[in-house]
Amino acid sequence: MFNVVANRILWACLMMAAISVVAFTLIQLPPGDFVDSYVNHKQQGGVVMTLDEVAEMRRTLGLDRPMYVQYFDWDRRRRARAISASPGNTGARFPKLSANDCR
Repeated sequence: MFNVVANRILWACLMMAAISVVAFTLIQLPPGDFVDSYVNHKQQGGVVMTLDEVAEMRRTLGLDRPMYVQYFDWDRRRRARAISASPGNTGARFPKLSANDCR
């Protein structure tokens, strides 16, 4: 009986890890990233951002790091939100950045 329960727990943990990797991969699939979208939105509004400002935004958000590091950071934040979830807490959002925040 113990072996059956331990086996089920092991498979449940493996499935959660696999689903987590698939979810992160699906989130990363679209071309570009948050900074690209933000810069395009600002340029449509007439704001010009330098390449240094864009690079600083990517560094601030951690988008300049390797994908596996981004995954483990994302997973750590996801687990922290799951532990501290409360009614009305829908999770973290990207920060509202302006060009001045990156200087």
